[in-house]
Amino acid sequence: MGQKCCTECFTDAEIGAYIKDVGEVSTCDYCKSKQVYCASLDVVGDFIRDGVERAYEAVYDGTGSMYDSETKSYTDEGEPIEAILKWDLSIFSENLDYNQTELLCDDLISESGPSYRDIQKGADNWLAEQNLVVRDALYGFEITPQHNYWETFKHNCKYFNRYFDLGGWKSSRARFLSYLDDVFNNMKVELHLKTTLFRSRFYILQEGKTLKDIDLLKEISPPPPNYSRNSRMSPAGMSYTYLASDIDTCLAEIRAQRDDKVLIGTFITKKKLKILDLSATPLYRVTSCFSPGYDHSKNWLGDFIEHFRNEISAPISDSDKDIEYVATQLLAEYIRKKRFHGIKFKSSLNSEGYNYVLFCSINPQITCVNDVSMHGINHQMTPFTTWLNLINVQYMNCTTAYEKVEEIIHDDKTANYHEYEQQEKEFMLKLKKMKKNSSDDLEF
Repeated sequence: MGQKCCTECFTDAEIGAYIKDVGEVSTCDYCKSKQVYCASLDVVGDFIRDGVERAYEAVYDGTGSMYDSETKSYTDEGEPIEAILKWDLSIFSENLDYNQTELLCDDLISESGPSYRDIQKGADNWLAEQNLVVRDALYGFEITPQHNYWETFKHNCKYFNRYFDLGGWKSSRARFLSYLDDVFNNMKVELHLKTTLFRSRFYILQEGKTLKDIDLLKEISPPPPNYSRNSRMSPAGMSYTYLASDIDTCLAEIRAQRDDKVLIGTFITKKKLKILDLSATPLYRVTSCFSPGYDHSKNWLGDFIEHFRNEISAPISDSDKDIEYVATQLLAEYIRKKRFHGIKFKSSLNSEGYNYVLFCSINPQITCVNDVSMHGINHQMTPFTTWLNLINVQYMNCTTAYEKVEEIIHDDKTANYHEYEQQEKEFMLKLKKMKKNSSDDLEF
């Protein structure tokens, strides 16, 4: 069989598995291991060539010249295959000493691929090219399918069809977002029970009045639909619950100025909530390029997510909000449809803080809005009191140090609106039971 190498010569599991699959038990000519699976150099070399070709290409074949951030210029200098195998991919095992590694690397390259006669006839010997670069490195995350789907989705919903998919299946906004489902599933986190969150609003307490004289929960609750404004994750008229991770972020988000008077409510979560975390970039394990299932675009998926989450959190001027918020508002509805409870994202106004939008709305019992037809209340939207308990309210004067004027503990557990929530829960259980009985009656 000529010169042969073995599974012990390589660190890459895919190369080892291939040698075990095509080879036979013998003694290795390179690391000298005995009774191990070995295969001939030309067979292993061809396998390695196929793997390298999945991830690398010659400069100008596709990727072109590369931008060097250190010299701030473009360069057409790539790497030779030897350096890629030994250092970039680190395929050789420590069972080989320096000389054995050099010999095996050279022999794998020379013994595999097209022969000299084949090359003379026009066979492609691209691996002999000394200027090899990572495929698509010049374009980075812009080459990923996820980036293309997100850009197409934004363009369609902002400039082509906002409320209906006028172009049919080809312009379906849900279809484009569905290609990001794997990304979203990797960004899923759990907001633990009794997590503390904050909500604020401008409020001037009338002279002679104290916090005991006002309906605290009503004043710090999400706005009724007819008062809700156009926001990053919800259009005007749709009331979601916006909160922040800390008081500083709360005040920054409402753009509180010196001497403004504000109410700040401290809430704790009453249940575990499934959140899409757009504030962090999840780690992605990229399959070895020697695997037949290797997906090269995943090399840039982390970069795409970094770009995606920065874009979601980026500050937007008041003049651009009407158009730029469209994509994130539709994204929020899609995430809500996927049964997430809300979204977490970095604050664009406080670099140390985080914002939360929870897909829950006002409680009709608190706002005294009961006429669904008149006020457009959507009872499919969970009342925010089902997920959150208000535990205290602070009245603050926004001096440099945020002077606390008054604070009151709020006993949320005794609030009578919970009777309404219990009635609604019992009604839903009764409805579910009726549907089940109806379904059973149809079986015979």
